[in-house]
Amino acid sequence: MPIIDFVGSVLRVDATVLALVPALNISAGLRPQEFDTLPAVNYFEIGAETFDRSMASRHDVQISARAVELRDAVVLSEACGRALYKFDPQSAESVDVQHVQIGSRVSLPEPDIDAFHVALTISFSVLSTVV
Repeated sequence: MPIIDFVGSVLRVDATVLALVPALNISAGLRPQEFDTLPAVNYFEIGAETFDRSMASRHDVQISARAVELRDAVVLSEACGRALYKFDPQSAESVDVQHVQIGSRVSLPEPDIDAFHVALTISFSVLSTVV
């Protein structure tokens, strides 16, 4: 399972995240041109580095939380960060995540969709990935 699929699977089953945003509004890839509804979350890989002949790697993922109010976007971003930070490694199936590190968080207005965007960077240290 690629790390991006892992991120989606964790976000779509976390009760706190789902209490803030419908699972249909959680998507991989860059921001859709228009959201049908807010709040919404999209996520994508922004960097990867492989060590030790492909047995260990680091994957940097951006989680983008959007909402009409800045406070709601911040709360949603924090919920996504907690969900990914506290996941049970044994539930990761084919992704052997060894460490999760919460990185930078930045917030900015997006006037074209009348929303606020909070971007959170998370790094995953992965021992191996079975395809």
